[in-house]
Amino acid sequence: MKRKKDVPMLGIILLVLLVIYFSLLGSGTECKRISYGNTKFYLAMPENQTSYALVLIHGGTSSSVKAEELCREFLHFRDFGYAIASVDYEKSALAGKELENVLSVISYLKKNGMENIGVIGISHGGYLALMAAVKTNVSYVIDAYGITNLTAMISPAYDIVPLALWQELITTTEQECEKQGSEKCLQERSPVSLAMKIDEPVLILHGKHDNVVPVAQSYQLIEAFDKAGKKNYEFHLLYTKAHGFSLLDNEAYEYVTLFMSKYGKKPKANHVVVSEAQ
Repeated sequence: MKRKKDVPMLGIILLVLLVIYFSLLGSGTECKRISYGNTKFYLAMPENQTSYALVLIHGGTSSSVKAEELCREFLHFRDFGYAIASVDYEKSALAGKELENVLSVISYLKKNGMENIGVIGISHGGYLALMAAVKTNVSYVIDAYGITNLTAMISPAYDIVPLALWQELITTTEQECEKQGSEKCLQERSPVSLAMKIDEPVLILHGKHDNVVPVAQSYQLIEAFDKAGKKNYEFHLLYTKAHGFSLLDNEAYEYVTLFMSKYGKKPKANHVVVSEAQ
């Protein structure tokens, strides 16, 4: 009879041990939400001390969910010795408070011993990554199908998918700098007009079939770099891709990791990349 009473107790002990094990396992993969002044971001640190960091900037509009998801997507870079910081930028005019948030995260990382900081941005985030390089010193920028010319993006000549989100961003931006005159304001917030101020190495990736941010946006940035006499960029056109391809997709991931090997910390060659997530 005593043995029968011991069985449920043993099950309880095993259950407790499993809970402890998985809680410890989960804590090692958690992206922790950090508040730094008025800026929020998700941070994941490697086990050992490091001076390498990646600042991640998601696309779309302000979203805590997207910021955390992007942190988790890039979590395996911790195994390569990187700190991961995904910016939860505020909803604002283009290059407004959202850019201040990005610069604040970069400042936080520098104050905490990060000497090699790469900034990776996707779509709207690609725009912010380029603008961050205009405003402060980083080690390199990876721009994935980012907006570079705001004036061109609002042109009716562009054959793009109309997005309510984009119209809202433009309207908010125009309202913020109405006193300057809309066209001048948009130019001063466009990477193509500020290319001469970007000294960092820049990797530009764009899908040939992008009908949200036309590939012409990347070509215009390249032209601006060339006019400024800069050879600091590397461009790859992904012939089978549209808007929204994942940087962890095989083709894009290869370009990203090779670029990081040149200017950051070399990722491990045996990492298995995930399939494309549109």
